[in-house]
Amino acid sequence: MMRPGPAAARRRRRGFTLTEMIVASMLASLLMILLAVTWLGFGRPALEVEARARIQQEGILAAQSLACDLGGFLADSPGRTGAFLIGSASSPYQFLSWDLSQGNVLLLNFEGPSGNQGDLIIITYQLQGNLLVRSDSSTGVTTTVAKYVTGFSVAPNPSNTQQALIQIAISYRYFTSTYTLIGVPPS
Repeated sequence: MMRPGPAAARRRRRGFTLTEMIVASMLASLLMILLAVTWLGFGRPALEVEARARIQQEGILAAQSLACDLGGFLADSPGRTGAFLIGSASSPYQFLSWDLSQGNVLLLNFEGPSGNQGDLIIITYQLQGNLLVRSDSSTGVTTTVAKYVTGFSVAPNPSNTQQALIQIAISYRYFTSTYTLIGVPPS
């Protein structure tokens, strides 16, 4: 019997053998398992940290906006910072009252520069979808204070009815935080 020549040996060697395919498939599967384990170990916790940080940021923005209005600042016109209201001789605005009766809308009433009741300026905080918005009746400007808000409620504080109990619930991905603020009227 004669041995086949080099050309015949080359023809039989084209492609992969079944054993080579099985080994390559197993190595690719092992690589995919290692990638999945790495994602579970590093990727998911990073997304959870990002979600919690976003909720915290939105809560800080909402609290800061409310604190500025309740602390005596009122924005004059779009793009300008506010004027200090309480205790300033040069300030044209005075805090009059708030309305907590609507439950999910906070109304802050300020007296305008002329000192008569016709110049009433009303600042409104309320939910629009999942946005907490602040509206100024004097300028007509509506500003988004916080996003991802799922609940906003205002009521008199049960411990002291002269104070406001403000609760803001913020949800992002699978996490929810509720912020409870106690508002004290400026004096």
